[in-house]
Amino acid sequence: MLRYKDRIRLTPKERAAFAELPVEGVAAPTTVAEYNAALESAADVWSAGDSAEEQLAALLARDQMLVESPQPVCEDGTPLAVSPSAEDRTDELRGA
Repeated sequence: MLRYKDRIRLTPKERAAFAELPVEGVAAPTTVAEYNAALESAADVWSAGDSAEEQLAALLARDQMLVESPQPVCEDGTPLAVSPSAEDRTDELRGA
């Protein structure tokens, strides 16, 4: 999957997987919100089932949901410090 902000582009394998979801009329998502909504709909169908496999599929679907606006993190999981923009630094130099 490729992602830029809230837009996504799925690989052919991911598109095929979305075509197999137990929800009618779900097209391959192009945004994070569509992606999460499709997985939530599938999870709702599976969680209504009685078998352990269906319950597990629901948990796995919800686990695959994307964070709406990801926070950059370092390899150890700590938040990545984002440097101020060039405008902010220019204002600092001017004494603003």
